[in-house]
Amino acid sequence: MLFALLEGEISISCGQFRNIPVTKNHLFFLPQNISVKAVALTNCLLISCNIGSDMRMYDRMVTKLRHYLPKGFRYHYPILPTFPLLNDYFHLLIQGITGEMTTNAYQRLKREELFMYLLTFYPKEQMAQFFIPC
Repeated sequence: MLFALLEGEISISCGQFRNIPVTKNHLFFLPQNISVKAVALTNCLLISCNIGSDMRMYDRMVTKLRHYLPKGFRYHYPILPTFPLLNDYFHLLIQGITGEMTTNAYQRLKREELFMYLLTFYPKEQMAQFFIPC
């Protein structure tokens, strides 16, 4: 599951990684089937994107990104800063899903838009290390 912290600060413990600080305007990814403890350190606005609901799209992306992993890659639980366009996307998404735009088609389109932004504005090597916990 992909998370965007739009406001506030949290601390995450996930698997072997403990007390990872996440601050406003950052993304983090939680792999499936792993225990997680998250503590809000301040008032937060957090949005989650369940990419598991479209595993085919995720699997295609991961397959393409695998060859961007550097030799000897060791997963270190990366936290990515967002950029202004992505922050705007998340705030508009919140308006849409809390209003009238709650259909599956809308959610699928917004998920595809999110991945388009991620794969366009971040280096492929960074996306590979973000999404592929080894």
